[in-house]
Amino acid sequence: MSGHTGDGNDGEKGARIPFDYPSTSTSYVSTYSGKAPYFNGKDYAAWKHKMKMHLKSINPSIWRIVEKGYVLQNPEDPTKEDNENEHKNAQAANAILSALSRSEFNRVDGIESAKVIWDTLRNLHEGTDSVRESKVEILKGQFERFVMLDGEIPSDMYDRLSKIVNEIKGLGSKDMTDEVVVKKMVRAITPRNSTLVTIIRERPDYKTLTPYDLLGRILAHDMLVQDSKDVIQYINQSSTASIKKEDLALKAEEEEEENRKSKSKVEIDDEEMALFVKKFGKFMRQSGFFKGSSSKHYSNKSSGRHSARVCYVCKEPGHFIAECPHLKDGSHLKEDKKKGEKKDEKK
Repeated sequence: MSGHTGDGNDGEKGARIPFDYPSTSTSYVSTYSGKAPYFNGKDYAAWKHKMKMHLKSINPSIWRIVEKGYVLQNPEDPTKEDNENEHKNAQAANAILSALSRSEFNRVDGIESAKVIWDTLRNLHEGTDSVRESKVEILKGQFERFVMLDGEIPSDMYDRLSKIVNEIKGLGSKDMTDEVVVKKMVRAITPRNSTLVTIIRERPDYKTLTPYDLLGRILAHDMLVQDSKDVIQYINQSSTASIKKEDLALKAEEEEEENRKSKSKVEIDDEEMALFVKKFGKFMRQSGFFKGSSSKHYSNKSSGRHSARVCYVCKEPGHFIAECPHLKDGSHLKEDKKKGEKKDEKK
């Protein structure tokens, strides 16, 4: 192996081996994983999770150094394992410290152990073990009392519950298993849709469902229900529109029939009036009210009585105003004018 020196026992002393980790240990190949997640003291639970994943992405063994720590087997003459652990510790500490704001960095400045840095930040933001236990109990109480709010959609309910569960897990509790969370979600939606709950519980894979799987089934069911409502509404609207069209057509027919009847009635009334006028005229002529009609149907005596009638326009007997010849040529107006002039002269 390149870089080795000594008398055959070189592998026993790390100090005699150059820092060629890929050649000395295939499990210790670290990779660049991008910039570490920034932490300014807010939302520690989220940052803790992100940083944990960041350290694991560099190399899983680096996270183990942060979580478990390490002890030098021979500080005076470090072994190969001691050197690897110190290098991993330096990588972890550097990643954590570079992610902190100035105020957060000041809290752990001077600490070289990655585990001590991590635990210090954890105690500052989550409290000591006793404080964390108290927080866990409070959060578990919220979890037990969790219900779906009025008007709340399933996805919002899931988000609220997930926040509580993640905080409990972040404080170190191992009680929030998928089975526990799924049962809580089922109890939460029971008042809203007991039929759906029964269907879910009767599924053969009920006990293996994850909270996210359950949410997907709830959302799929709600989509089917909404789709059914939309179809029913569309059918009802179509039926209503069809009925309205039929009503409009029937109303139009009724109005057309009414107009036809009215028109027929007017025509009948006109015909009856014309017939009445015709009969009345005939009656008048037969009765001798028109000039000349008496010589054909009545005796001379009756004609004499008719001749005795005087016209109010020309003052001559034998006809009425309607048959007065003076009305046709306007001569009665001239006579009235002359009479008026004579009266004026007398005055």
